[in-house]
Amino acid sequence: MKHLARFLIFSTVVLFLVFIIGRYYLQRQFPLSGTLEMAGLQAPVTIEQEPSGMVHIKAQNSHDMWFGQGFVHARDRLWQMEMNRRISNGRLAELFGETALDKDKFLRTWGFRRYAQQAYEHFSPEAQAAVQAYVDGVNAFLAADPPLPPEFHLFQLTPEPWTVIDVVGWQKVMGFYLAANRKAELLRYQLTAKGLSPERALKLVSLYPDEAINTPEGRLPDLKPEAADEVQASKLLDLLAELMPLGTGASNNWVVDGSRTATGKPFLANDPHLGTSTPAIWYLVHLQGGEYDVIGGSMAGLPAVAVGHNQSIAWGVTNGEADVEDVYQLEPTADGKGYLYKGQATEYETLTETIAIKDAEPYTLTIRESVYGPVISDVVDVPAAKPLALKWVGHSADDTTLEAFMRINRAQNWQEFQQALADYYVAPSQNFVYADTEGNIGYQLSGRIPIRAEGHTGDMPQAGTGEW
Repeated sequence: MKHLARFLIFSTVVLFLVFIIGRYYLQRQFPLSGTLEMAGLQAPVTIEQEPSGMVHIKAQNSHDMWFGQGFVHARDRLWQMEMNRRISNGRLAELFGETALDKDKFLRTWGFRRYAQQAYEHFSPEAQAAVQAYVDGVNAFLAADPPLPPEFHLFQLTPEPWTVIDVVGWQKVMGFYLAANRKAELLRYQLTAKGLSPERALKLVSLYPDEAINTPEGRLPDLKPEAADEVQASKLLDLLAELMPLGTGASNNWVVDGSRTATGKPFLANDPHLGTSTPAIWYLVHLQGGEYDVIGGSMAGLPAVAVGHNQSIAWGVTNGEADVEDVYQLEPTADGKGYLYKGQATEYETLTETIAIKDAEPYTLTIRESVYGPVISDVVDVPAAKPLALKWVGHSADDTTLEAFMRINRAQNWQEFQQALADYYVAPSQNFVYADTEGNIGYQLSGRIPIRAEGHTGDMPQAGTGEW
C-alpha cells in the first residue's frame, strides 16, 4: 500500500505540473491568424489551415514554399522534430541519462549524421537550396521566440538551431527503419553458432513463403517438430523472440485502370503502415510555389510530400522489403588494428566521439569503419568470434533520395516520375504505384539493390575478405 500511495502522489504531482505547463503554453500559443514579418522570405506567403489540420502553403516561388513548410512543421511538431534529430545524431543520453547510452552508441556507430553529410554534398544546387530554405523556415520560427511545447520545459531544454544535416539525417533513419534484413541475417548467424545447419537456419527464419517468393510476409516462421532434434525448442523460441520481433503488419497500395472505374479515370489508393506514434508520423500539407502544386502526406523534419498527388500525377508507396543490407565477417589481423581484405592487411578507419550523458560523466566512443561500412558487432549484442561489418545501400555517399521526392512532387508524367526514381532514388526500397490525369497507370520498385557475387545470397554473413 505504501508503494501505491507514493505512486499516486507522484502521478498527481506530475499531472499537475503538466497541466500548469500546458496551460501556460496554451495561453502563449503562437498566433494562428494574422500577419508575421519573417526575415528570409523573398515575397509574401499565405498559410491557411483547415479545421481538419490540413495546411495550405501558397508562395510565389519554391524557396518561400520550402521556407513555409519548415515554419509550419516547427510550429506544430517541434518536439517530434527534436526527438527525430536526437535519434539521427545519437544524442538521447543528454536527456534520458545512462539508460539511453547504448542507444546512442548504436546510432553513432551506424553513422546517420556522418553519412548524411556525404549525401548532402551530392545533392544538386537546387536541392541543396530547397533543404536550406526548409531549415531557414524552422529557424525563423525558433527566432520568433515562440512558446515551446511542454516537453521542452519538463526537460529544461532550449532547442538548438536546425541544420541541413538534421534534415538529411532523419531521412537516413527512415531508410534504416524500413530495411530490416540484417535482423534475419544476424539471427541465422546465431542459430548456426548454436549448432543448426545453414540450410535449417534459413528454413526456420525465412521472410518469403516458398510458394510466392515476391510477397514477403515478415512474420515468425512456423517451428517444425524436427527442430527440437537440433536445438532445444524452448531455447530456440527464446532466441527468436529476443532477436526477431517482427510484426505482422503490411502496407498496401493499388491502382486501377479507368476501364474498370465508373468515372473512366484511374483510381489509386495507398495505406502505408508505419509505427504508431503521438503525434502521428504524417503531416498533411498542400505546397504551392514555383513549379510545385502538390498535396499529401509529409513528415515533420523533411521537406516535400512523400505520398500524394499534384495536378497531373498521383503516387503511393509501400515498403519493398528488398534485401539491401549485408553483414560481413572480417578476418582480423594479428594486432587487432585491422582486417584482411583482398590479401592485404587493411587498417580500420577509427572515429572518436564524445557522448554527453545527463547526470554522468561523458562517454568516449571509438567507432571502427571498414571498406564495407561500420563494425556493428561493437554495438550489437550478437556473440561473434570475429568482427561483423554492415554494408547498406543507405550508406551510399551519393544517396540523393530526398531529391527524388522533390522531383516527383513536380513531375508531370510517367517519364519524369520514373526518371526521378532512376536517377536520384537510393533507399529505402519502395513499391511505387502511379496514376495520371491522362489515364496512365504504372508500378515501379525503387532503390538500389546489391549485385552479389555468385554463391552470395545475402541470407547469411559472408567472409569480409573481398571476394564476395
